[in-house]
Amino acid sequence: MCFVIAVGCGSDSQSGIPPGTSYPGIPDGLDAVMVSHLTQDIESENFLFHFQPGDTVRVDRQEAFHRWAVDYLGVSLPKKIDFYKFSFADMRTVVGTRGASGRGFPQDFALATVYNWHPHETMHVYTFGICQSVTIRLFDEGMAVAHEFDPLNDDWVPRWSQWPGRGDYVYAEKVREHKAAGKLYPLEEILDSPSFLQVRLEERGTVNNRVLYDEAGMFVSYLIDRFGIDEMKQAICAITQDDARDTILREFKEVFGVSLQEAERDWLAYLDASQ
Repeated sequence: MCFVIAVGCGSDSQSGIPPGTSYPGIPDGLDAVMVSHLTQDIESENFLFHFQPGDTVRVDRQEAFHRWAVDYLGVSLPKKIDFYKFSFADMRTVVGTRGASGRGFPQDFALATVYNWHPHETMHVYTFGICQSVTIRLFDEGMAVAHEFDPLNDDWVPRWSQWPGRGDYVYAEKVREHKAAGKLYPLEEILDSPSFLQVRLEERGTVNNRVLYDEAGMFVSYLIDRFGIDEMKQAICAITQDDARDTILREFKEVFGVSLQEAERDWLAYLDASQ
């Protein structure tokens, strides 16, 4: 992959690209210098993979997830997804977030990741594709966590399987552990996107680093199991990232027919009953 910028592609000193610069064709928020290092490309049926020499990507697993997801959600994307594969060492510079292993750029139909395939970040793109709009973080991250499946290997248990040694991190089990420890957040406190993001910032680097995402994923999974994916899609379209809490509460009840408080109560009871 080569971006024709100034004197062309190459290392930081050769490219002449100021750090933090964005260019057309690169998602806003990705560092152009780091992207210029991804000189290897693979084009598959639904993806454009960009990575460094000597690195690898799992085209088969990513394509299998794509085929399942677009059929399940009934979405059609206008372009192939750009899959930017970075090293762990480069990732903080790439997205500007310490400890991040990936980041979706749904409106650009792209993602950046340290993994050779990444269902979580790809699901952000498909969720955006439902209505071509961004929903609240509770639903957006919830959809991504709830659908961390591996269709190629017929694994339909949502689990944090990308990080080495984390294949045993099953979200449903972890959420029950969080509940038993009194760590789950009242849903209304993480309902609007600013509140969700504030809690996420407070979690980073603590022993509770995974609670918020685990909770979001398993609550969304419960909503889908109880009401169906079509109702979940309707909620995603009706509730946008900028909506205030009162608007979200009203739209939630309109779509699901129950209040958030009722849904939360029933979900917590379901967690107890499903142990």
